[in-house]
Amino acid sequence: KAKRIVKNSRYPMNQRDLFGQKEIKRAIRLETIMKKYDRETMAPRLARLRYVQKVHPSGLNMMASPETVFAFDEAKMTFINGQFIATLLLVNAFMEHWLGSLISSKGYTKSAQRGLKSIIDCAREQDLVNHFLLDRVDELRRIRNPFVHLRSFDDDSRLTRRALSAQVDPSCMIEDDAKKAMSIMYTVAIR
Repeated sequence: KAKRIVKNSRYPMNQRDLFGQKEIKRAIRLETIMKKYDRETMAPRLARLRYVQKVHPSGLNMMASPETVFAFDEAKMTFINGQFIATLLLVNAFMEHWLGSLISSKGYTKSAQRGLKSIIDCAREQDLVNHFLLDRVDELRRIRNPFVHLRSFDDDSRLTRRALSAQVDPSCMIEDDAKKAMSIMYTVAIR
């Protein structure tokens, strides 16, 4: 019996065990790629998981909208997986939901609906949140902005400009930004 070969593959599709009974399925190319990716990224993902476990508030139970909870949970997973821009975007989404809910519950509904900058300004003016923490959230908002809004090349908040100014590799800087974002998100969540 001839074995059927998949085009562009070294592996036969329908190979049987030594007794001719059971089909043995070989790893397909995509599985091989995923396994290689897992092996190559395991150490840095594990290091990021250790960091998350260090800064994640223990025993945190969150009562919030599904959007808020999903943004919170997915920020953790994107950070662990090394998707740092997505981490920044999700952390900012969480901040807008969480702080927006806070100021809305205090009667500032219009400010809560105008975006994160308005929320931060209202929380600062009404002294609803620690100003140091609001400064950190605003810094994250400014770091996020070039990823969601078109900015000119010379805008100081762009990753390129910040990396050049600090003389740091942009990929290292965005990872540090994401790490900082996670820490700030967890700080906001426990308050």
